[in-house]
Amino acid sequence: MIMLGDRVVLVTGATGGLGRVVVKRFLAEGAKVAAVYRSEDKLKDLKDYVGGSPALSGFKADVTDARSVASMVEAVVKEHGRVDVLLNIAGGYTGGKLLNEAEETALDQMVTLNTKSAYLCSRAVLPGMIERNYGRIVSVSAKNATPRGRRAGNIAYAISKGGVITLTEALAEEVSKNDITVNCVMPGTIDTADNREKMPEADTSKWVSPEDIASVILFLSSDASKAVSGASIPVFGKS
Repeated sequence: MIMLGDRVVLVTGATGGLGRVVVKRFLAEGAKVAAVYRSEDKLKDLKDYVGGSPALSGFKADVTDARSVASMVEAVVKEHGRVDVLLNIAGGYTGGKLLNEAEETALDQMVTLNTKSAYLCSRAVLPGMIERNYGRIVSVSAKNATPRGRRAGNIAYAISKGGVITLTEALAEEVSKNDITVNCVMPGTIDTADNREKMPEADTSKWVSPEDIASVILFLSSDASKAVSGASIPVFGKS
């Protein structure tokens, strides 16, 4: 078991299929979790899912908007004193069309949601981490950003998740003199209720569970991984 003590963990996408499992796991390990949300109903569902833990607090924000992110991080620091760990889990998917059939807006949507959100949130927490000379940043990329993923028909999504890998590597270089690590995970298809509903004919036995991804994210967020930075970890399941 990896205990996080009283670490303050900021989680974007906290109410989603992967985020809620990560939040529950981190609470079980003793962390104080600041969950970023958009919908009050989904925040309530998250609180019910984790059993109403007093270590969970919610902060409403649009993670694609710089001002909203800055205000959110300021509120988290005001309540908890700091951010020790940032988990960039917020994201989305659009695909299924070849490039010559795709809308221009697809690229804008994917880069904004998947890449810009991680960029803005990382930028917002960095000053405090640098000042304290401590921090962990873990983002979620995807198998489709790699040659092993199905990038044909998913080009906008692959570009946006590839950007997460580049952000991870570049930021790790920038903070290499600090006790701050920056890594990302690259899941295959995640076994969530939403994905099962959207892909009813898929072979779910090859999908990766949110619990397995949460375990890797937990390791990368802990002091056990202090020698690991700039890494993109495949979490493909059986795919």
